Amino acid sequence: MAPTMRIELDRQDKVFYGGDVIRGTLHVSTREAITCRGIRVRLMGKGYCHWVEGSGDNKQHYIGRKTYQELSTTVFGNFYKTSLLDNAGEDARFGNMPGDGDLYIPCDGPGGPPKLIVRAMDYDWGKKDDLLGEIVLDVPALVAKGDTETFPLFRNRKQEKKAKIAIRASVSPTPNAPKPYLARVEIIEATGLRKADWFGKNDVYVQAYEPPEGAVLKNGDKCPEPEKRAYLEPGQYQYPFSLPVRADAPGSFESNGRGPEAWVRWDIYANVDLAFWMDPSTRMPINVLHTLPLPKPELLVPVKEEMPEEAAFGCSCFCIKLFNKGTLGMDLTVGRLAYAPGEAVSFTGHIINNTSEKATFRITLSRRQRLRDTTGPKQNTTSQSWSLHVATVAPGASIEGDLLNGAEARVPSDAHPSFFGIDSQEALQGNKRNKKDPVTWTYDLEVRFHIGKMGSELKSNFSFLVTAAPPYAEALPPAGTSPVVMGVPSAAGSVVPTLPPADPWAMQGAAVTTPGPCATAPTIGRGFGVPVVAYGTVVNVQDAGGEDKATVCVEPLQPVMGVWNAPIPAAAPTTAGAIELAATMDAGLDKIEALDTWCFHNRGAAASFTPDDVALVMSKVVFSMEQTGAAKTLASHMGQCTCAHVAAAVGACSFSKFDVTAAMAPWITDKRNKETVLSQLGAFDRTRAEMFF
Repeated sequence: MAPTMRIELDRQDKVFYGGDVIRGTLHVSTREAITCRGIRVRLMGKGYCHWVEGSGDNKQHYIGRKTYQELSTTVFGNFYKTSLLDNAGEDARFGNMPGDGDLYIPCDGPGGPPKLIVRAMDYDWGKKDDLLGEIVLDVPALVAKGDTETFPLFRNRKQEKKAKIAIRASVSPTPNAPKPYLARVEIIEATGLRKADWFGKNDVYVQAYEPPEGAVLKNGDKCPEPEKRAYLEPGQYQYPFSLPVRADAPGSFESNGRGPEAWVRWDIYANVDLAFWMDPSTRMPINVLHTLPLPKPELLVPVKEEMPEEAAFGCSCFCIKLFNKGTLGMDLTVGRLAYAPGEAVSFTGHIINNTSEKATFRITLSRRQRLRDTTGPKQNTTSQSWSLHVATVAPGASIEGDLLNGAEARVPSDAHPSFFGIDSQEALQGNKRNKKDPVTWTYDLEVRFHIGKMGSELKSNFSFLVTAAPPYAEALPPAGTSPVVMGVPSAAGSVVPTLPPADPWAMQGAAVTTPGPCATAPTIGRGFGVPVVAYGTVVNVQDAGGEDKATVCVEPLQPVMGVWNAPIPAAAPTTAGAIELAATMDAGLDKIEALDTWCFHNRGAAASFTPDDVALVMSKVVFSMEQTGAAKTLASHMGQCTCAHVAAAVGACSFSKFDVTAAMAPWITDKRNKETVLSQLGAFDRTRAEMFF
């Protein structure tokens, strides 16, 4: 009888943000003994789209896929492996997805496991994988060095001519875990690999395992094969696990079944590794909320469009104008061009209906979705619309001031924050294996004032940004600020910002789309206490396209979204400091949530932190998986930081020096002083960190 498996997360709502650490327990119950390769838990985030063009013999299917994160951990057994790099060829470089080269190995001592056999492998479907090279790794020595080291690879008792592997290792305490320490072995790259396939390129992954007890091995010896026969006695077992979400994780997205299928989904998958076609497995969908984009200042000013009165006709189509009914006029001001889900959009101005018929005033928000085929240049564009407001204006009547007459036009809860993709960012970082995002989306706002179904109309379109968080109240212009008039360029030397072009996709240039400083709005996290509401229909992911049909998913996915009622109020004066924050973090298990909550309720306090304060706060984050997310959270609340601040954080996080540098680098204001930070990194990591400055 197959074992039963159940995933239980510490967060009952299953809602996470970029940079969070997912904690949970895998429950396994078996009535019979099991011999397996191991038991694993995996975090997966991926995007997908599918559409069809043509019909009959000319029907063409187009599919887009992209994996945003794939990170697994072995909770039972002595066999660990990285993500698979498809078509990596002779040079396999990890890091295209955060965590794709990480191996997390529980251990009993601060030096890590004494020895590990590390092997670069070529995956072959349906037959035994090919060995590309192996080494015997002295983990304590590598941990003590504190830097990335490159080793030659061996095969058949001979050193490969060109094959090398670069590895870094660290060991950190693991509170509330079966073993007191956790070794993180990071595979940076495996280069100069032999060609193992007759056709195509190597599909590379790296495996690691501890050698048999008592074995005396050195590099050049033929290493024993991994023991893939872990024995599990009948009984009930609980396996705690922790998995970090990438800091810039794209949020969950569902197209709600309207038109072609498109989504971004995250889930936790667990399996007993027997053979890939018969593994007992389970899957739990989770929601990752958006933390980007955020608005730049030019999107927070009121925007005005003036349309003088013009003749209105009962029939106005195909350049034919019949039955003059009078005139229509519209003078419209939108409060700003960037709002978060749940916020009420402001419309003021003057509309006048000087016709003999009633006129309709209509406001519509539309999402423009761009779908892209992974393997070719083919694209498809779809749309979804929400009616925000509809009103009737009687003949000869007008509305002045608040054009909504006291009603509200709120951004819908299922209007996901705009997403322009992260493929361009990955390409800039030199990731040659980067894939196009299968689905991206943006918005526009349409205001129509018309008579009849075929009559004249006045129409205004605004490019619109749906943000992950509303602006700070103090970032908004004062009441009575003169609006920017569409179509009228700002005068030379004017402080009035220039509007983005009238193209929804051009809003990317007016938005903060990568982690970094933003003076107008916060980078949200769990500590903000954002109300989360369900939207749309429950999705049975087991039946959806692009999903693994063989994996049991015991519960459906209920999409949720964080919603806001208004801008974030101005910060109250505070005298709280780093000592109080450190005490708060000591009292909480989730250090990132404790840090985020305290900084949100003591807004502005983190901005005055000294490097010593930063070192004190980061010293409270002893679990290496949390250090990157905590560093990003602290930097975002500080608003900006110096190289001295980053150096202090790096000094307090000996297990994650490079990752902490990468997380805080976007907020650095004095990059000329980079040596303060780089001097704390080893030679290999120093070279990689140079790109942040």
